[in-house]
Amino acid sequence: MAGGDPEVGRFRNYLLACARHYRSNVRDRERAQKRGGDREHVPIAAYESCSADEPLLGVEPADNDTPENAYLRAWVRQTVALALQQLAKEERAKGRSEQFELLRDSLEGQELDRSYAEIAAQLGSTEAAIKVASHRLRRRFRAALLSQLGATVDDAADAEAELRELFHALGGV
Repeated sequence: MAGGDPEVGRFRNYLLACARHYRSNVRDRERAQKRGGDREHVPIAAYESCSADEPLLGVEPADNDTPENAYLRAWVRQTVALALQQLAKEERAKGRSEQFELLRDSLEGQELDRSYAEIAAQLGSTEAAIKVASHRLRRRFRAALLSQLGATVDDAADAEAELRELFHALGGV
């Protein structure tokens, strides 16, 4: 079969398999003897930027991450970004863009720069109202995430499972 079949599995898993096969093919080509696969390749540009007393190699940081984990992180980042865009658009339409911007960091897993009381004072509201708004915003953010994931799976139950699987694969990030 030339492409992914929704009956067989998830699109994300299909892309992961494509990446693994691509990486394997690249590795095979690099190891081929006719291409000098057993020798270390140094790009010519590396020589141009180094002086005689400066070491040529060893300046790049080591990356011990697997391509699969990098792909999963990128997938989650993109899904979160799309969900945040969707939520920001909804909040703007309701005239709550300032409140959204002040509470946005909490949606991304960061601590707020200010307390709820300070945010309430800036918005001319009460601390209790801002706490409730924050709670509702987090619920709506989760729904927006599920909506984004729902576009990649067949039904809503699969979107919930996909969300759990992604966060489990990333160590509960």
